[in-house]
Amino acid sequence: MKSKQCLDVQQMQHLQELGIRMELYTTLFCYVKFEDTDWLLKPISDLSTIGISFYAIPAYTLQDMLDLLPKQIGVEYIYDLCIFPESISYTQFIGGEINDNLFEVPINGSIIDAAYSLLCWCIENGYVETNKTSEL
Repeated sequence: MKSKQCLDVQQMQHLQELGIRMELYTTLFCYVKFEDTDWLLKPISDLSTIGISFYAIPAYTLQDMLDLLPKQIGVEYIYDLCIFPESISYTQFIGGEINDNLFEVPINGSIIDAAYSLLCWCIENGYVETNKTSEL
């Protein structure tokens, strides 16, 4: 089974709608759309060789997702970002033991999809600053 390397176009557009700041040249890949074509996944380095007009949005990798996720959340209780073989979560530890999971996403298909779901939850719950929250 081939692993998923980047979020798909719909996931990227959803993050854009949620207000994530997207800077094209901070990622390795992007989706490019030419007039009358579908989205194509291209390495950022290929953009300089394209001589016609196009529309592009970043294609986040797992590393991009991990960079966006807070490493810890919470005020009264601290929850750490944890990646386990079966899930990705914000977990509270007391005395080295798991005490509570604030939010947990099972890794059913790919870890990047689980990280995407966790990031969406963080945005929706105010744990990640977006264009929308910084305008308030």
